[in-house]
Amino acid sequence: DSPQDMPYLLSHAISLSTQSDAGNGIGYTGIRIRGIDPSHIQINLNGIPFNDAESALSFFVDIPDIASSTEDIAISRGYVASRAGAGNFGSSIDINMNKLRTKKHLLAKSNIGSYKLFKSSLLYNSGQLGQNYFLEGRVSLIRSNGYIERSNSNLKSLFLSATKLMGHSSYKVNILHGVETTGQAWNGVPEAYNYIDSLRRFNFAGSEKTVPFYNDIDHYRQSHIQFFFQTKIAKKVHFNNTINYTFGKGFYENYKSNENLSYYNISHPSESHADLIRQKWLQNNFLFTNNFIDIDLSKNLSGIVGISASYYQGHHFGKVKEVYLKDITKANTYYNNTGKKSELGAYFKLNYLLNRKLSLGFDIQNRYVQHFINGTHDVYDNLLVSHSNLLWNPKFYGNYKISPNWHLNLGLAYYEREPYRDDLLRNPNVTKEKLFSFDIGSKYINNKVNCLLNLYNMTYRDQLVLDGQINEVGEATRINVKKSFRKGIETSINYAPLKKLSLNANATLSLNKIINFIESVSVFDTDFNVIEIEKNKYSKTTIASSPSAICYVMVIYNIVNSKEFNWSISSNYKYVSLQY
Repeated sequence: DSPQDMPYLLSHAISLSTQSDAGNGIGYTGIRIRGIDPSHIQINLNGIPFNDAESALSFFVDIPDIASSTEDIAISRGYVASRAGAGNFGSSIDINMNKLRTKKHLLAKSNIGSYKLFKSSLLYNSGQLGQNYFLEGRVSLIRSNGYIERSNSNLKSLFLSATKLMGHSSYKVNILHGVETTGQAWNGVPEAYNYIDSLRRFNFAGSEKTVPFYNDIDHYRQSHIQFFFQTKIAKKVHFNNTINYTFGKGFYENYKSNENLSYYNISHPSESHADLIRQKWLQNNFLFTNNFIDIDLSKNLSGIVGISASYYQGHHFGKVKEVYLKDITKANTYYNNTGKKSELGAYFKLNYLLNRKLSLGFDIQNRYVQHFINGTHDVYDNLLVSHSNLLWNPKFYGNYKISPNWHLNLGLAYYEREPYRDDLLRNPNVTKEKLFSFDIGSKYINNKVNCLLNLYNMTYRDQLVLDGQINEVGEATRINVKKSFRKGIETSINYAPLKKLSLNANATLSLNKIINFIESVSVFDTDFNVIEIEKNKYSKTTIASSPSAICYVMVIYNIVNSKEFNWSISSNYKYVSLQY
């Protein structure tokens, strides 16, 4: 029932760290698993990729309160079963909203909190209508001023679902729609400001306007239409078809002071510079389909054969909303470009139960990805980029039951991942990333305790990381580093010593290093012009935003726990070590 974004609802999970632009988990948030950045974590909604096809990032703010319609969530680390779409590179989060609810209900929920937080949602489920139909719906509203100054959020969402059962087949349609308006806070806060009470909530966005500062905003609306069809072809053969269409449109708005008017295709009889408000727009369309056949080949052997395809088109353009001058002439847009990305993939999975104790699995996926970018850009001027990749992802896993309660598991996975829009624009020589992941673990479960111990080693080739350089337009650049790795130990325990008392705890200790890294540091003069680039060599250096220790502890005491009423008290603590 929390109004916070999905990353914060999952913050108790193993090896997971979070980030919030507004500071209170409402609005723009980020998630990392084992230090892996958000663009490398694939998010799936009912098996459909949610990551943006151009940036590989997932913006949960675009579909607020998705948790209220979610039945279960699965987080994968290291070994991730093959799936279509952007972002999968050693970690994934699968969100399932398709569980059929057979009981009729109507539920209203509200939350209030600090910084004028308010959330309200209404959920309805029809139960079974006649013999074949089920309907479900939800509307939600979330508002917050945010902890950081001018990081306010106004979020609205709608979810509708209809299901039809017919013999050995089922049809389902989901509609998700979200509208978000948030105050920009993604510039961050300097570390020194944390120790000054009057500055720890300071927001640089909009500060180019004299007091009162301007409220720079981000506004975006996104709609998803999902269709699912399942049918039984034969006694042991099932066919599954998924089709998705996503449409998004919006902008972010900035106040800019003393800007060169010619840069924005604006002319004036006597002035060359002025204050103005600009908007950077994105309008995109995403089509996706996934089709697979699930076959039980024998009592102990099963397989899946599938093919998927997607097409993305993103239209990027800039407008000047207002100029603080009279007698101006301005163009409709000052840059205009289109990015297209198409993908075709095929995968094959085989699961074999060798005996009652040992099961094995093999998984291979092939993807062909093509980018095309054309038009004008506000930073890179004229664009004409064409780039393609052929990618292979073979994987293997094993599971051994020492006893009914004690399991051992092994996972081996090799990944190849394409570069994305910003990488292609900034570096024409960028190459695909490669990862070999090895996991071995043990899990023990009984009626009072659930504990896990896991060791992992993730070895990268050509991983894309920040190199410390600033290009000619002042942007940080990423490069492929030849060798890097993540290795660590993960452990968790869920223990219920008493009927009303439970303890949940987990910890991750890791090393996350780049081997033989050359750091480039810009040296500025008093006018902030780059006068030289210093080179620093490191035999091993820590990968950015990859903490070496993450620990979480939660104690829950259930005062009352019944079907009609639940009342509990909980206390939790989380520690995330130094991040560079």
